[in-house]
Amino acid sequence: MAKRSFIKILAIWSFLSTAAVTVFASQDRIVSAGLKMAWGLIVLWVGAGGYIMHRFRDSIKNFVQRIPLGWKKKFVLFATLLFLIKEAIITTMTNLAPVFGASIGEVYITASANFLDVVFFHSATMFVGPFVFWALALRRYDFSPFGAFIVFGLTGLLGEIGFSAHSRCRSLPCGCLYMAL
Repeated sequence: MAKRSFIKILAIWSFLSTAAVTVFASQDRIVSAGLKMAWGLIVLWVGAGGYIMHRFRDSIKNFVQRIPLGWKKKFVLFATLLFLIKEAIITTMTNLAPVFGASIGEVYITASANFLDVVFFHSATMFVGPFVFWALALRRYDFSPFGAFIVFGLTGLLGEIGFSAHSRCRSLPCGCLYMAL
């Protein structure tokens, strides 16, 4: 029960901190557009994606277990697939800048408006390596699902902060929103 409470606290913190940034920083048109993109990511990836993954976890697990590959390869393959889906959502949000009140190129929540550029020259280089590391670490160490959630969540947070600090992003949400979350 404490684990579920912790996850709920993280969800509440994410919502409240993003809402606070939205309220206090949304007067600027560019920042407001970036915040709307961030909310799109939260709704689509965290909300809808999280719900789908949770709701269909047994069906997905049964499907993945029938694939004739070793578990380490499947782990890296499906972690990368989920990563690519997230990157597609983020790139879509960046390309929707005109819908959110800015021109494409004025505000990004990823390194580029081009999905392939993002995947091959930016974030994939930051995250696929840790997926391979986790597959090797899980071969040797028996992490609980909650332990893996915490450690890899921190890995992702640090990766996003490190990546956003050096990216071509041009607005508050890119560099600062992840730190607030």
